[in-house]
Amino acid sequence: MAQHKNFLLLIVVFFAVIVAYGAWTYHKNNVQPVTYAGQIDEFEKNGVPNFALPLLDGPSGSATGKFLKLANLEDQVVLVNFWASWCAPCKIEFPSLIKLASKYNKGGEATAQNVGEFPSQRLRVVAVTVDADVTALHEFLAANKEPIPSNFEIVADPSGGIAARFGTKKLPETYILGKDHKLLRKVIDQQNWISPEFLAILEKFMSPSK
Repeated sequence: MAQHKNFLLLIVVFFAVIVAYGAWTYHKNNVQPVTYAGQIDEFEKNGVPNFALPLLDGPSGSATGKFLKLANLEDQVVLVNFWASWCAPCKIEFPSLIKLASKYNKGGEATAQNVGEFPSQRLRVVAVTVDADVTALHEFLAANKEPIPSNFEIVADPSGGIAARFGTKKLPETYILGKDHKLLRKVIDQQNWISPEFLAILEKFMSPSK
């Protein structure tokens, strides 16, 4: 009797293995994962994900009660930069991003009153912090010596949800968007954004024909 039960158990296990293997094979052959290259192609053809994120006061990092909507940034090249206060390369890169925005700013210095306004600009920088530690964020911004121009906005993504939708895996990462919000270039790691090479690239992207 015991041998009969063991035999039945072996049959059940055998069929379970067959079914599991079949399911795995079907999944492997029929489910196409979203690849990095495929995501980039999608962004280049159809644009990046839209978002609406809380605006922060640039010098202090305090919440302003306003939101920045990517859809509102029309007819200008947009740099979406993902960063965090604990990211060492971000600390090196951050001042050059501000200097870049200042070079193309038409609206003057950012204040608690005009943050989130949308004057006509050729270029706008949207610095998306994934900081969950508000104190660390405040300290990072307080240590910044560069005046924040009005075309440089800081928004909060503490859950990292928007960063994940963009496919960001390593900070800092920057997405250069055309006037239609289609991806022109993705830039990984820290950069000197006011180098002649980058300025030439951005000038080309900001040309009226783009």
